[in-house]
Amino acid sequence: MRARHIAGVALVIGLTVTAFFVTRALTERDARRDSERRAEIAAGPIRGRLDQATSLTQSLRLFMAKAGGTGVTSGQFASTALRWLSPAEFPAAAWAEQVQAPGRAAYERRTHRPIATPRDPNRGAPPSSAYLPATLVSGFAPLGVPGVDLNREPGIAAALTRALSPSSVAATPITGPSGRPSGLFLVAPATNLIDGVLRPGGVVVFVPEVTLRAAAGNPPGLRLVSAGRSSGADAGGPTVHKRLTVAGQDFVVVMPTETVSGPAAAVPWIVLAAGLLLSILAAGLGVSAGRRAKAQAEVDRIFNLSSDLITVADFQGRFTRVNPAVEQILGYTRAEFLARPYLDVVHPDDREETSAEAAQIARGKHALSFENRYRHKDGSYRVLEWTATPVLEDQLMYGVARDITARRRAEAERERLAEEQAALRRVATLVAQGASPERVLDAVAAEMERLLVADAVAVGRYESAEEVTVVAYRSPEPQPALVGSRLNYEGRNISALVRRTGRPVRLEDLSEAGGGFVDVFRSLGSRALVGTPVVVEGRLWGTIVASWNSDGAAPADTEERMARFAELLGTAIANADTRDQLTTSRARLVKAGDEARRRVVRDLHDGAQQRLVHTIVALKLAQRAFRDGDGDGEAESLIGEALRQAKRSNAELRELVHGLLPAALTHGGLREGVYSVVERVALPVELEISDARFTPEVEASAYFVIAEALTNVMKHSHATAAKVVAAVNAGNLCIEVRDNGTGGADPDGRGLVGMKDRVTALGGRLEVESPAGRGTVLRATLPLSAVP
Repeated sequence: MRARHIAGVALVIGLTVTAFFVTRALTERDARRDSERRAEIAAGPIRGRLDQATSLTQSLRLFMAKAGGTGVTSGQFASTALRWLSPAEFPAAAWAEQVQAPGRAAYERRTHRPIATPRDPNRGAPPSSAYLPATLVSGFAPLGVPGVDLNREPGIAAALTRALSPSSVAATPITGPSGRPSGLFLVAPATNLIDGVLRPGGVVVFVPEVTLRAAAGNPPGLRLVSAGRSSGADAGGPTVHKRLTVAGQDFVVVMPTETVSGPAAAVPWIVLAAGLLLSILAAGLGVSAGRRAKAQAEVDRIFNLSSDLITVADFQGRFTRVNPAVEQILGYTRAEFLARPYLDVVHPDDREETSAEAAQIARGKHALSFENRYRHKDGSYRVLEWTATPVLEDQLMYGVARDITARRRAEAERERLAEEQAALRRVATLVAQGASPERVLDAVAAEMERLLVADAVAVGRYESAEEVTVVAYRSPEPQPALVGSRLNYEGRNISALVRRTGRPVRLEDLSEAGGGFVDVFRSLGSRALVGTPVVVEGRLWGTIVASWNSDGAAPADTEERMARFAELLGTAIANADTRDQLTTSRARLVKAGDEARRRVVRDLHDGAQQRLVHTIVALKLAQRAFRDGDGDGEAESLIGEALRQAKRSNAELRELVHGLLPAALTHGGLREGVYSVVERVALPVELEISDARFTPEVEASAYFVIAEALTNVMKHSHATAAKVVAAVNAGNLCIEVRDNGTGGADPDGRGLVGMKDRVTALGGRLEVESPAGRGTVLRATLPLSAVP
């Protein structure tokens, strides 16, 4: 063989060997790039779920801030957290309170729970300089037990410190301790009003790693770790990484590098064995194909991996291409989405504006941004924020849409909560100012009609077991004047159900209902009613009823929102009743005082005063008889008459004074005063009277209560025995008068009302138990500190 041939063969062999190694390197590189692409595909949805969790954490922080004037209870927090987090498959949230070491004991007394460790909620946390116990929880692990010290969860304290400065959300590293779900916590600073004190703390949302893996489709070998906890390769073989940063925390999506197998692994050997020319041609074709594949793969990667919706549409109103995000955002497959004009899936109210935007894009050369609502496959609607760019030479529009439904819903929810809080503040201001019940009733009906977007709102007061009186009514449309009318609510209707259950009631099927508000609102076209009870000082006073004329118009939380207004209304009515009772009581006391003074004047004028005048006249006549010398007999008779009148006048004065305040009470105290009363009572009375001295006001009131009670026993009870007990207990003078008479005492009788007024004037309380045939028990409590 000639040297030239050998050289040529050697050259071909060399080129073939070189092509072998080059092809092998290229297949390994493509396998790695494919793995990197899979890591990027997985990182997109994971970042989206973490951003969604960050937004929900911020929303919970804003919810806590909006309720800063009233505070958030455990039930309110759990209800709101579950309502917001459950659709996103985030299981748990908590509001953790910052507690320093000196405040631990006070916190545990207030919450009735010890500060415990996360690993063992039944074991108290060891001493520390600061704690972060979960005060409000959503009820699901790992944030399901109140009192767990989240300060011991890795990264919580550092995340809260980072979030405090800019009032933002911070994330912890991913942890997975033994026996606990693996995941991370998102932390945002938040305060809460508890027992009148604004307490610092933070909202904590748990994001399970399994939820993030599910968002990426659970590809084999996927791991999500915190930055700094993963190396370039681990025990499972070589890996590729995709780094992402969310809420100030770096995370790494780790995917195993795919191995070269199948036809790709055989290509180098085919190249090696193919020979000279085939090897060169194969190498050239491989390089050329690799370049084209790289370019196409880059385009496909951007198009297919985007979490936003990317579309290509013509100017005739149809999509020609769409990326896989359409299934995640709108639920359609690409084939289903491409099979219809795009206006078919636009909300009917947005179609005209969308058509105008499309026409403007077709006429121009610049990108245009707008929002519209697209129908999801499940029938709901998603708010999409579009950026569309025309390519006039191709007669195409390229559009990118981002799903901002959650953000718009959160904004709408915040606006709704703000409007509701403002309405509650306006009603609360009326209550605090002591406005009349009529004014508060009308304000409640007006605010609820506006906030609930109801077709009518009415307030009714229960008059009896059969009738309810309409005391307030509001509707945006002219309606019959209902205020003041009485409605019979016998049967199955909203008023009867509220009265029977004492809880909010919803009626969305009025076909079998009748009576009360049902008949009134049905005549106005109502299809759904919601009613909530109005409770005044523990008793059912009335009901608030809201009506809607269209199906499904009453939101799910309507009962809860109406209950807040009903509570304010109950407070206003109770305040008004208290003021009326106080005014009436004061008027009775003034009237009783005036009558007592008139009685004293009358008794003095008709009794002792007349006898004293008679005594003076008799003494003057006796004096004249002595002076005129008419005889000792007449003078002696006149002096005797004067003496008799003086004695009777003295007795009447003593009896009159005894009716005011007996000397025994003034000098000997309550015990001696009651003894003086018992001496005049013609039945056995057992006494247990404290010998302590009290203020004159308390002793006088206690004396009159006991004296009046014993007088009633003598006059009305037909009793054969009575018992009086007066003792000091917990800073109060407690009085009990008991008899074995016929009972049936009228609590509205003049004597009992007068006793109640006197006791109430000192801040005390009077109770009467008088069942027919079983005697009467009168109890009075007088606070010893009520009078200085």
